[in-house]
Amino acid sequence: MKEDMSFPYLSDVVLALTGLNLPLPLPMFGLFVGLAAIAAAIFLQQELRRLYKTGHIGEATLHIKGADGLTAASRVPPQNIVADLTMTVVLVGIVGARLFHILENLDQFIADPWSMIFTLSGLSIFGGLILGSLAGI
Repeated sequence: MKEDMSFPYLSDVVLALTGLNLPLPLPMFGLFVGLAAIAAAIFLQQELRRLYKTGHIGEATLHIKGADGLTAASRVPPQNIVADLTMTVVLVGIVGARLFHILENLDQFIADPWSMIFTLSGLSIFGGLILGSLAGI
């Protein structure tokens, strides 16, 4: 294997390991960001469960919309909100990353806005980090 080899897509990894050229256009960076979010959610859930059982933290408030359309507050163990928190942070982080990329390249955005909004590339790490963190807080 070459020393300077890079693997931008999953198909490149499969090709290097097995010799099979499969059409797997999944970007490795996105795959690992997704796996990191899942791993972080699992560890956060375990830690919150531990802290809740030992009495170091209390219950969380979950707002649930009823069949009548009214929202009611419900007290739940804190580990029960980790899935919602994770999805919120990931989705807002992706939107923030795209928004910051657009702001960094306004001239390209003004020339062709739809191609910048709906492309598979062009994300700013700082936008994802800032807006994702704010959404989590």
